[in-house]
Amino acid sequence: MDLLKNMIFRQVKREQFKELNMKWKEITALLEGIEEKPLRFLRYFIMSNYDVSDVKDGILREDQIYDWLSNNNTQCNYEKKPFEFVQLMKANVDRYVSYLKPKDAENGNIHLSNISLLAGHSYKLHLMLLLPASQMEGPVLSEFKKIVESVVYYTVINRIATNFTERIFAVWCKEIRNIVTQEDLFRFVRAFVLPNVNSWKVNIEQSFLHLGLNSMQQYRIKFIMAKISAYVDALRIGKGDTGVLANYMDNGVEIEHIMPQTCYDKASYGVNDEEFSLLINRLGNLTLLENSINKSIQNNDYASKSKAYQQSKFYLTKSIPKLVDQGADTAITRTNKKLAAWEEWNKTSIEDRQEILFRLSEEIWGINPEE
Repeated sequence: MDLLKNMIFRQVKREQFKELNMKWKEITALLEGIEEKPLRFLRYFIMSNYDVSDVKDGILREDQIYDWLSNNNTQCNYEKKPFEFVQLMKANVDRYVSYLKPKDAENGNIHLSNISLLAGHSYKLHLMLLLPASQMEGPVLSEFKKIVESVVYYTVINRIATNFTERIFAVWCKEIRNIVTQEDLFRFVRAFVLPNVNSWKVNIEQSFLHLGLNSMQQYRIKFIMAKISAYVDALRIGKGDTGVLANYMDNGVEIEHIMPQTCYDKASYGVNDEEFSLLINRLGNLTLLENSINKSIQNNDYASKSKAYQQSKFYLTKSIPKLVDQGADTAITRTNKKLAAWEEWNKTSIEDRQEILFRLSEEIWGINPEE
């Protein structure tokens, strides 16, 4: 960062130095405020705003930044217009901070918060896609944030390597810079996003049907369960937006094993030891449950747990033993058609529920651009 500062500042007249230096301090202060490495920001800033096709795979490494800037003044124009270059950096830092640490859930920011919950708080690759989105109209940017969450979800669920993802995102940056309208966005999604995402999803159903605590980190499993639970609750009141997930991600909400981890009678669940090991941590055998309820049931049998589940405020859990209907063609009955209930809990129940969760996940994260 100091080398870049020296490169820019040597072009500045003495009387302009103070003004430019103040702007530079604003940039560094913002990065320090979020404990971000300046070189990481510079990488994303350059790849998001300039043509970096001259470097291998379009991926600029941190140790290449200074040389790349030295050789690309024609693009950056920091020699003739240092103030404009620094102002562009400042505008990008402002967006970088607001996207990394959204202050509210408005204007699609909820999807940025979801990305941190799903991919981890250290994940920042999505910023490569958001920084070049400076021309988008407000509603278009909100829709784009939702699409970015879905893209990140599919990279996580399909275990797409970070270096591969970064190469794809670098290609997309050039296109994103030109998106203004919803029509532009949908055209980009159809031409660039869907071909890649669909290639990742070739085996997604089989991958999802084996998803569980044995194959993915607990915080990610809890997020996926939280999002699906919130989606079902939203559908029951006639909404499609899940809203903030705080009530579902709260420490007072736990991941409950329907077939208990400590099981003294596996035969009552219709499984042998080998099947028990395979199924116990599958998503279909998991549900979110309030800690206060979970404590009371511990390793009880399914009949006892069923009564406790009906006390839960989360309908995805509440409905496991019994669906609650209301009216003939209401949001509640339409939601129930997407679900199922089970009088007994066994291998078939777990597998059936996992398939239901898969279908719901595709309704939530599926990318379907429509003009």
